Amino acid sequence: MLDYAFDVWLNWSDGAIKHYQIPQFHEWHKHDKIDLMERIPFFKVKEGFYDYVLDGNFELPEDLIISVNCQAFYRKNDKRYYSNAFIICDGKRVLAVDPGNSKTPNRKSYLIPRHERTIIDMLIQKEPIKFEYTPVDATENDYMNPPNHLMYGLTRLERDLKSLLIEGLLISLGDNDLSKARYWYSEWDNKSMDSIKDLNVNDLIFRLIEEVAIGFHQGHKDLLVAIAKTDPVIKIQYNAIIERDESNGKTQKLG
Repeated sequence: MLDYAFDVWLNWSDGAIKHYQIPQFHEWHKHDKIDLMERIPFFKVKEGFYDYVLDGNFELPEDLIISVNCQAFYRKNDKRYYSNAFIICDGKRVLAVDPGNSKTPNRKSYLIPRHERTIIDMLIQKEPIKFEYTPVDATENDYMNPPNHLMYGLTRLERDLKSLLIEGLLISLGDNDLSKARYWYSEWDNKSMDSIKDLNVNDLIFRLIEEVAIGFHQGHKDLLVAIAKTDPVIKIQYNAIIERDESNGKTQKLG
């Protein structure tokens, strides 16, 4: 039998592959679309399965999909809508998941601290439900979704800008144009141009991405602005991030 939580606030992240793409409660902004789930099932799982759902977009077990089918609901314009959303907990961590009509965790959200504590307390004496799944190794060199350790210590704004920067670079350098790669490297680190003059395009792109993947500072912001000025899609995403963030200080949208 499923347990249910009621009136749970959720801030869904669509297509989150890494857990840093899901904002913690203290990172929620007034511009985020916060949903109220009037009822949502929750259950305890093993730590490995929690990680499988949290860091990836892999297929969920069929028995899980069947058990949560239309068990959650929310209200919109006084009309009740049923959902396949659910909450999992490994005894320490809590995550809301909404597969929609699919078999993958397309949307994820953390909970507010009070609701997290309630879920953990209610499950503390329960045994985790065992689901059959195949663990998946992290994809190496998945630059579109950098590994979690490269985002540790960064704010939500910094993580989003860094991810967008890497996406913009990969798009711009997708044609393997050596002159373009040299240009973007000069924008990144003009003082080190002598050290890259003998690199072929693949090695240069690899070096640039590897350097950009470390940390986050003003150089990252400057390179992203330069790329955004040449790519209208990246520019739109950049402005959306800046507009959403309430703590961006002097950072300005691009005209």
